[in-house]
Amino acid sequence: MTVSHHQKDRERLIRRRMKRQIIFQLMIYYQQFRLKKIGTAAWLGETKKLVEKLEEVADRDLTTRLFEAQLLITEERYNEAKWLLNRIADQMEGKEVAPEIACYYLYLTTLNSREESYVDEVAAHVEKIFERNPDNWRIAWLLLYLSDRYSRSSTKKWLFLEEQYNRGCVSPVLYIEAVLLLQVNPALLTKMDGFETRVLGYAVKEGVLTEEVIRQTLSIVSQAKQFHMLVFRILEACYKELEDPDVLQVICGYLIKGNCTGPGFFKWYRLGVEQNVRVTRLYEYYMLSMDLTVEEDIPKMVMMYFHFQNELDYERNARLYACILRKREEYPDIFASYQEQIERFLMEQIDREHMNRDLAYLYKNLVTPQMIHEENADKFARMLFMNLVSTQYRGARYIVVLHAHVTEEQRYPLMNGMGMVPIFTGEYAVLFEDGEQNRLCASINYNTEKMMIPGKLARFIAPYVKDAVGYDLFLCENNRSYIVLNDENMQSFQRIARDERIEQEYRCEVSMKLLQYLYDTDQIRELDELLELLIPDQMKERERSQLFRFLIMRGSFDKAYQWLKQFGSEQFDSKLLMKLCSRLISREDFQPEDSMTYLAFQAFEAGKADQATLSYLDHNYCGLTKKLRDLWKRSRDMGLDTRELEEKILEQLLYTGAYIG
Repeated sequence: MTVSHHQKDRERLIRRRMKRQIIFQLMIYYQQFRLKKIGTAAWLGETKKLVEKLEEVADRDLTTRLFEAQLLITEERYNEAKWLLNRIADQMEGKEVAPEIACYYLYLTTLNSREESYVDEVAAHVEKIFERNPDNWRIAWLLLYLSDRYSRSSTKKWLFLEEQYNRGCVSPVLYIEAVLLLQVNPALLTKMDGFETRVLGYAVKEGVLTEEVIRQTLSIVSQAKQFHMLVFRILEACYKELEDPDVLQVICGYLIKGNCTGPGFFKWYRLGVEQNVRVTRLYEYYMLSMDLTVEEDIPKMVMMYFHFQNELDYERNARLYACILRKREEYPDIFASYQEQIERFLMEQIDREHMNRDLAYLYKNLVTPQMIHEENADKFARMLFMNLVSTQYRGARYIVVLHAHVTEEQRYPLMNGMGMVPIFTGEYAVLFEDGEQNRLCASINYNTEKMMIPGKLARFIAPYVKDAVGYDLFLCENNRSYIVLNDENMQSFQRIARDERIEQEYRCEVSMKLLQYLYDTDQIRELDELLELLIPDQMKERERSQLFRFLIMRGSFDKAYQWLKQFGSEQFDSKLLMKLCSRLISREDFQPEDSMTYLAFQAFEAGKADQATLSYLDHNYCGLTKKLRDLWKRSRDMGLDTRELEEKILEQLLYTGAYIG
């Protein structure tokens, strides 16, 4: 029994769904018929088939039988319709029937009986039912055909339809009646509120806009004070139906009134400019809506207009000026009139460190040495190395750039998958950071687009740069290939040597090159200053050896000696080592030390010794007898007093019994 009960419920649900589908199809054919998309015969044929299906599904309920009766009346089979209506009346008698069903029955009886008095009587009765059910749009729809008040006055009918809309009716039958009214009398359209826009939107959807309705729509929209997207869509359809400058003028004016900008609206502003429509601020909105990621030529009239009045943002101005520059051969007078204005603009953008493709094009072609000075050189130095990084990974929020030799990472925001970042060396890595601070590298595809090639622009800023690590690294990196260290780029090397943002190892490498250059060019003061800054414990052994060489050549013997005692002298040049020892030993206040003895003997063994170091060793060195003998030979050859050394050798021979030749 339970299974049977559930089966019946399921069948009832299927029948109800099928009934709704058939009624929906009936509505579609009715709509096409009323809008004259199909003829009467086609409508009757399809409707008859659907009503027959409905009879099978709905088991001849009241609604279905009423549909059948209306179909008979439409086919002018009045006797059959009268008989069926009588049967329906018997079926309704004594039962509680929905008010719209009762009104529908009464309406059909008026179609079968054309007596005026009877029609008036039915209309009065239906009006009373409607007064009790004011939100029932189906009864309201029937009243449109029963009441003389609406059939004789299109204005009253229009207002009645609007009232039903305001009560919540959104049925197509309401829009059909309203559209048909407008086609006959477009003047009914006096404002552009919710009802009117819905009716026109329906007309657009069904493709039944007439030229007269379009003209009236334009008249009303041109006076509108607020922007609504649905109204704009209606205007788009109006232009598609009627490609007229008047329509275009209203569209542009309406968009400007709504402050609508962006690539989605650019098509209309471009058409307006091309067709020379007269709308206030059209050229401004043309520029504000241009897609800056797409190359787009700017018409001559727009270029001329902004020479006199320009309140565009820097990106739009950059696009305007870049276009003027590209067309300077075609319009030399326009470029000449703008040139001073463009140069002032570029100075402002350098000061604000703004960069994009258009600005890069302007910088490359118009920046002169006179435009660069101490206040903007550091900023422009950073801008020279800007790259546009783009990725399809929409989860990225930041770009993180890691440069070789730089201790700090650089982090820049991403907007719409794009970001501007400085890349100033050939060795770098790009990471992408999402909203949860996760970082991705190898799994993300991205593109980099270099905005400018430093070239001559780098030479413009060279005399003024004070703090631009990217610029300095660029020069130092290129020094490995073709840039020769000279007075013009020496300051970059000096800044790198002092900059704590640079890895110590690289700073040492740069410092060694700089020391050699300063020494070769006799820039003694700068050389001494650099020597004071360098710290040997942060250097490699080879670099320390070079540093000691410069210390000794510059006479910094005490510092060199202390560093040698700390770090050792194995890789040190023996000639310079001898020079260091000789100078220190020759001082009156110098006291013998084991470390000095070790250094002096190291130089001696390498074949480098003078009288001062030999005399010092004669008195202070103690070692193998064989080495003492070598020292004695060298000292005797130099004519030194070797008696003390000889005594030392004899003592060792007596104690050890060793023999030396």
